[in-house]
Amino acid sequence: PAAPAANSFRFDESGSMKRVVMGAMTLERLASYVSGQMDRPVVDMTHLTGNFEFVLYYPIAHSNDATSGSPGVAADPPGWGIRTAMHDQLGLDLQSSVAAVDVVVIDRIDKIPTPN
Repeated sequence: PAAPAANSFRFDESGSMKRVVMGAMTLERLASYVSGQMDRPVVDMTHLTGNFEFVLYYPIAHSNDATSGSPGVAADPPGWGIRTAMHDQLGLDLQSSVAAVDVVVIDRIDKIPTPN
């Protein structure tokens, strides 16, 4: 197959798997994508520069609750599949750590929005 276009990003789902294709992306951009999939911040600490092409296959996260037909079974932790896929397919390890994170807090609204 042809190489992905530079600075491109696409994904598709088939059955229980997701395929992510990134063309000429930085590891920082990959970390940003993974952060969204894991519901927690992910920071690139590899110190590798440049653009890379990634193709990553991982299981689609799902919840095993009473509505899914599997009552009493715990839900898959967010990001478990992508964590394993990144290690096995890309050789990248995700390590948990505690760090200060910048956040934006809205503590007041001066103007009440009106419906469109």
